[in-house]
Amino acid sequence: MRNKKWNYPIVFFIVFLIFILVLFLQFAYLSLSKEVYGINMRKFALNRNTVTNILKAKRGTIYDADGNVLAQDISSYTLIAYLDPNRETDYVEDKEYTANKLATILGSENEEYILNRLNSNAKQVEFGSVGKNLTELTKLAIQELNLDGIDFVENIKRYYPNGNFASYIVGYAKQYTRINIKIKEEYDLYSFYKNYFNNYDNVEISVSNKKIIKIDGTKIIGLKQGSSMLYIKSDDLYLASIYVSVNNYEIYSIMDTTVIGELGIESKFNKELEGTDGYTKYEQDKYGYKIPETREETKEALDGYDIYLTIDSNIQRFAESSISEISNEYEPDYSLIAVMDAKTGDILASATSPSFNPNNLTSDMNYQNPLVSYTYEPGSVMKIYTYMCAIETGKYDGSKEYKSGSYEFDDGTIISDWNKVGWGMVTYDTGFSHSSNTAVISIIKDYLSREKLRSCLEKYGFGKKTGIELSQELDGNIGFKYETEIMSAGFGQGISITAIQQLQALTIVANDGVMLKPHVISKIVNKNTKKETKTNVEASDKLVSSSTIAKIKDLMESVISPESTTGKNYYMSEYNLIGKTGTAQISEKGKYLTGDNDYIVSVALMYPKDDPEIIIYALAKRPKHNANLTLVEPVKELIRNISKYRLMFNGKNTNEDNKIKLDTYIGNSVEEVKKDLNDRNLNVITIGDGDTIINQFPSKDKEVINGEKVFLVTNGENKKILDFTNWSKSDVSRYCLLAHINCNFNGYGYVVSQSIEPGEIVLQDTVLGVELGNIR
Repeated sequence: MRNKKWNYPIVFFIVFLIFILVLFLQFAYLSLSKEVYGINMRKFALNRNTVTNILKAKRGTIYDADGNVLAQDISSYTLIAYLDPNRETDYVEDKEYTANKLATILGSENEEYILNRLNSNAKQVEFGSVGKNLTELTKLAIQELNLDGIDFVENIKRYYPNGNFASYIVGYAKQYTRINIKIKEEYDLYSFYKNYFNNYDNVEISVSNKKIIKIDGTKIIGLKQGSSMLYIKSDDLYLASIYVSVNNYEIYSIMDTTVIGELGIESKFNKELEGTDGYTKYEQDKYGYKIPETREETKEALDGYDIYLTIDSNIQRFAESSISEISNEYEPDYSLIAVMDAKTGDILASATSPSFNPNNLTSDMNYQNPLVSYTYEPGSVMKIYTYMCAIETGKYDGSKEYKSGSYEFDDGTIISDWNKVGWGMVTYDTGFSHSSNTAVISIIKDYLSREKLRSCLEKYGFGKKTGIELSQELDGNIGFKYETEIMSAGFGQGISITAIQQLQALTIVANDGVMLKPHVISKIVNKNTKKETKTNVEASDKLVSSSTIAKIKDLMESVISPESTTGKNYYMSEYNLIGKTGTAQISEKGKYLTGDNDYIVSVALMYPKDDPEIIIYALAKRPKHNANLTLVEPVKELIRNISKYRLMFNGKNTNEDNKIKLDTYIGNSVEEVKKDLNDRNLNVITIGDGDTIINQFPSKDKEVINGEKVFLVTNGENKKILDFTNWSKSDVSRYCLLAHINCNFNGYGYVVSQSIEPGEIVLQDTVLGVELGNIR
């Protein structure tokens, strides 16, 4: 027994050795291998300890042509209340007291609603529209109440300081938040949507951040416990997190918050405006603190580009005023006035009724821009292009006579003039002035064909998008096949166009046969690199001969004349207008309406005739009465305002020969300089009662034109308030800057009143209120 070998220590040693060897091999595998069980250990460790903070890019600002803000980001606040008594910090304990105090700021009528929200069975709540989009002042007022459990979430909100001003051009953008939610129990998505989001606009739902689920009133999909993340996109930052605080769900993460453009410039240039978010990555310890001397990676955010429009806010305001007059007096289904710079293709104004306020979107508004997204039968304005096409053949004889009144086709179809009796035998030229449909029929039969007319209309830009920088532009349709369709197309029935196509085609007349592409963007500025991308004038080859354009101008002049049967109401002797009116029947469900005012009335105008500077196109659908008078006075008032604003027809020549280069006048005698500049037909404005000039605007070597203001600041301390009536905003701003006066402006246009009487001395804290309005 004593000599028997005891094997237990050996076995134990061997087992221990094997265990150590396996452990060693495991440690070696973990420490030396890049991947462990298919997991990249470096990435795994970094993900566990690395924090990424998103650096949000600032959305670009949209400006008008003069640099006035039309759309910008501002901070707004959402009110929230913490209701969980287990919070380490404060929570709402006295709910009645809190509701009463909040109602003193948010409105006493909301007290009961606020209390109901505070009594919710949730850990935190928001307060719907009552507690959304709060201003900084409202936030400060609530904070001064020192209420327990009340907090705010800062949101970046897109703000439009001028409300519905040029709203279809600027468009709108909405804020969205994307949130991931884990499903704890089986639940169907439709019930989820119906229970928690049915009363909210702009909520989209998808699964795994991929497929958008359409909520169409039926059970759509069942989600099981532990399934893929539910993805919610909402324009309320805390909407999802509050309304899914139920047993079936838990918040997994807030993905991001972003602003997305959905109409106009905001939509078309969303990518340029939104910029690129940056980030900061660093390693943290288990307490959430940054680990010293560890790697930190930062990529700066790139802010969105700023966009400058071609919109001239003064002309836009004039157009808005005219549209308001049309809407109030004639109550059409919709109306539009657009103003274009004839020499550049720039859209200077586009006013529409009904319009909308992008700060307060409603579900009952049709958010489509009538300038580019409405197609319609244009009516007799199209006769410009039918005549142009015929004249361009070289065979047109304007003195040739035809029988007016009506025309009967072989199939029995009759097309009549608006004056069904007609004017007897009249010439083709006279037929244009009378806006005769039968004249167009005879001209097409004599000089054109289906292929030739379609070719001309396509060449003039109809039937395809112009490419203007606006979203949702439509093509229109110039398809016609049968004889009656061809004839109808010649006077603007049976085809469809957009208003922007009409403006583009009118540039052919204004530019001696060359067509200009319309633009609404002046320049785009990259704030990060300071690089500016300017929009250039885009001109076609010469599409129509000069002789044809000269003839068309004469015909259009005959329409806007005292003797005309169609356009005489637009005649304004001092403005040298040319143009064409249109009255188109409205087709619905394949039939033309027959009511007294079931028409789209329109007018195309440009001036002055010899070298047009301004193109105006206006239309109104189904005015309630006096259809042919709907546009007349509002458009004429618009012409007066634009002409005065741009110093047209007042004897002041703005060509190169009359430009004056300024010298430096600092240190010179006020009286001598004033006399010299007055003799050169400049409008001298002196600031102060001194005898020596100490500052000037414009500065040396700047060019000015006859009648332009030159500001001279003197060494005198007594500065008087001037009479600023009919001054432009920019001129008053310049005066206030040089005189060290604070100015507050209200409205658009020219000065119609001021808060301080002319002649009063400017004091140190003087604040001048200036009211701007239309020129009368």
